[in-house]
Amino acid sequence: MAIRDRGIMKFRMVGFQPEFIHNLRQQHKEQEIIPKPTLDEQQLEYFNQVICESMEFHKKVTITYYSGTNSEYLKGFIHYFDEKKFTLKIVCCSNQNQTIQCSDIIDIEY
Repeated sequence: MAIRDRGIMKFRMVGFQPEFIHNLRQQHKEQEIIPKPTLDEQQLEYFNQVICESMEFHKKVTITYYSGTNSEYLKGFIHYFDEKKFTLKIVCCSNQNQTIQCSDIIDIEY
């Protein structure tokens, strides 16, 4: 008489149902969310200096800014600072214009 073993089927976990997988994916998305950092006055003063030098001497900058749930990078030249809207207009390397809120900026480097 032959033994009819179901193999790995008898060890399948009950937890790997569609609801369980959906909850795992949702937890991974929540862990990837980065909270918006707070900046002190010294960092803001440094950002102001870099923005002014970049506009005056037409230097290329790399800007890290907060977008929704994570941070993004942007490389280009600062074209204009709008004081009323508190935004920066940036010309990217591919000659595209982008506008960024100054309150969303995390870091600026040459």
